[in-house]
Amino acid sequence: MRLNQFEMIAALEACDSLSEASEKLYISQPSISKAIRELEEEIGCTILKRTKTCVEFTEQGRQVLQYAKEILERIDKIKQLQFVRDETLSGTLSFGVTRFWSSDIFSRVILGFKEQYPNVAIQFHEGYSSDIIDDVKNNRLDFGIIMVYSTDEAATMQKVAKSGLEYQTLFSDEVRLYANHKHPLSQKAEVYMKEVVLYSYITGGNAAIANYSKQLLQQYGYQKEIEMISNQRLLLRYLSDNQAFTSMPERVYQESAECQRVLKLLPVCDLTWHCQVGVVYRAREWSPLESLVLKRLQERLKG
Repeated sequence: MRLNQFEMIAALEACDSLSEASEKLYISQPSISKAIRELEEEIGCTILKRTKTCVEFTEQGRQVLQYAKEILERIDKIKQLQFVRDETLSGTLSFGVTRFWSSDIFSRVILGFKEQYPNVAIQFHEGYSSDIIDDVKNNRLDFGIIMVYSTDEAATMQKVAKSGLEYQTLFSDEVRLYANHKHPLSQKAEVYMKEVVLYSYITGGNAAIANYSKQLLQQYGYQKEIEMISNQRLLLRYLSDNQAFTSMPERVYQESAECQRVLKLLPVCDLTWHCQVGVVYRAREWSPLESLVLKRLQERLKG
C-alpha cells in the first residue's frame, strides 16, 4: 500500500469522476486508475463502481475511504510535529543531484528542510552521475545523489570505489520506454524490441549514458546513432513531433504531468532495464548537519 493511493481515494470522495480527481491531484487519469486497481488487488475487494458517467464507492470502498482519511489525518499531525522550526542548527551543506531526480528531491526534501531549519544554507547542484562522483571525491560537494542503470552499474560502482567513496542505495526503479501518443507503437497492446529499434532513440543524458544505452539497444538490433537532447523541455517538444522513443524511470514518468501529457508508455514485452538511485559520500565522521540531511533523504526517498 502507498500513501498516494490513500490520497487518491480521499480526493475521489469530493469528485464525480476520475478525470476531476486527475485535475485536482495533477496526476493523469490512467495513473489514478492503475493505483486504485492495484490497491483493490492487494486488499482483495472492490473499492469503486465504475460507470460511463461517474465512479461510486462500494460499501467496502466506503470503509477503505474512512481508513484512508484517518491515516492521512495522522500523517498531517506527524508532519506538524516534524516541522517545528529549529533556529539553533546552522551551517552550509552542498550536494549534487542527477538530472532526472532534481525537482523531485528538491520538493520532497529541501523545501521542507529549509522551512524547519531556516539558518541552514543548502547549495543544490544538478549534474550527471559521473560528474557528481568527481565533485564529491574532490570535496566540491558534501555528498551526491546519483542514478545507476543496470547497463552501467559495474562501471559506476568501480568509479565509486576508485574514488574512495561510499555508496548507499535509496530506492530502485524500472526503466521504461516511451513515445508520443500518436506513435504507431503507442496504439498496440504489446510491443517487442524488434519493432522499437526501427525508430530513433533520443536520450536526455550525456555521451556516457548514450553509449551504455546504445550497447543495450544493439542487443536487439538497433543500428541508428543515439541522439542527445539534454534539455528536458526541448526533448519533450522533439518527441511530441517525431516518431522516436526515449527512456526514463517509471517513477519519474508517474510523477511528471508534463511527461504524461506528451508521452505514453510503450508496452514492451521483452526488455528488462533497471536503475537504482543512491547517495555517494566520503568515508568520514559526519557532522550533525550532514547526518540530519542524509537521514531526511533516506526517510523521504527510500522505497
